[in-house]
Amino acid sequence: MTTLKRLVVVSLGGSLIVPHEIDVVFLAKFKRLVEKFKRTHQFILVCGGGATSRAYDFAARSVSRISDADRDLIGVTATWLNAQLVAAIFKTNILHVHDRCSKAPVVVVTDKISGTTSDGVTVAAALHYKSGELVNLTNVEYVYTKDPRTFSDAKPIKSLSWNDYFRIIPDKRVAHMHVPFDPSASRIAARHHLTVASISGHDLKQFENYLRGRSFKGTVIHP
Repeated sequence: MTTLKRLVVVSLGGSLIVPHEIDVVFLAKFKRLVEKFKRTHQFILVCGGGATSRAYDFAARSVSRISDADRDLIGVTATWLNAQLVAAIFKTNILHVHDRCSKAPVVVVTDKISGTTSDGVTVAAALHYKSGELVNLTNVEYVYTKDPRTFSDAKPIKSLSWNDYFRIIPDKRVAHMHVPFDPSASRIAARHHLTVASISGHDLKQFENYLRGRSFKGTVIHP
């Protein structure tokens, strides 16, 4: 008798994959953790662009005035490159977000359409593959009341509704914006009553706690 695996869709932040240069130590730790759960879980991984995206965007804008569409396309291409890296590490294939899901324990999903963010692909994958579990692995411990990099009085939030979340982020997405989960993806997630657990990838023990159904340090954004 085949036991159904727990399907978890993970937005793997580009800031974890390539904070300044490729973080081999993080990738090795992440691979070991995921492989501990591959008999009972299936992971759908969606990769962000990280410093690769920012570097190419900065270079383009330094030389010429470029459109938002071109900036988006640079970002999407960076996510594709990071997806190729992660797929190679896990010895798996890359699927388009609307492809039929593989039975492999780890699947990397992407979308090469300009204007699509990694958060947007994560939500689309969760809906397409019918997973109620979305994890946003990022470079901060919590969602905060303000940007903690700018405001020293920013306070962590452990749980909040989508309506409350929309009050602390901008209404519209712009290329390379810094928010825990981007506005357009968040609106789709809220409309479909999805829940997102935002967890720091710098402390993978918290992600392990989440996978084991234990208490974890992070923020839950819920309907």
